[in-house]
Amino acid sequence: MPKKLFPSQQPNEKVYLVFREHWFRLAVKFSIVGLLMLLPIIIRLLFIDARELFNDSQSQAIISLVLQVYYMGLLLALFLIWVLYYLNLGIVTERRLVDIDQHGLLKHEVSELNLDAIEDVTSETIGIFGNILDYGTVYIQTAGAKERFEFDKIHHPKKVASVILTLYEQRKKNKNN
Repeated sequence: MPKKLFPSQQPNEKVYLVFREHWFRLAVKFSIVGLLMLLPIIIRLLFIDARELFNDSQSQAIISLVLQVYYMGLLLALFLIWVLYYLNLGIVTERRLVDIDQHGLLKHEVSELNLDAIEDVTSETIGIFGNILDYGTVYIQTAGAKERFEFDKIHHPKKVASVILTLYEQRKKNKNN
């Protein structure tokens, strides 16, 4: 693990949790692209009689070019899916919450929330797969400018909410002493 996980990390700041979107969501996206890769093969099998229409070399060259562009686009989609998965990160430290969001290749957003600003923490799990695989969203209610801070589609949302509340209570207790 690198010494500094995120740009504004303090030298002695202890990191408790680091999490990304649940792996199942990544697998679903990869599966969709995998199915799209099979689409030209399925079309070719369904239209066997159409081969006679595209029998000359010029038609074959055009079809080959279109297929190459199609597969390059799918490979680019796989790359983007992986980059966005890898760069979207949630971090819980002893002092604050950090939500690092990558929106496309050119927009990067880092949101930080001090643990003292927390008013409420809610975890939400929706759907069959969300309940079976235990992934969902954690909402953190604040009194600040950004009223609702959220970590979307993460693994073990109840545990993450519990850790955040425990850290908040410890910080509150330490300030009172």
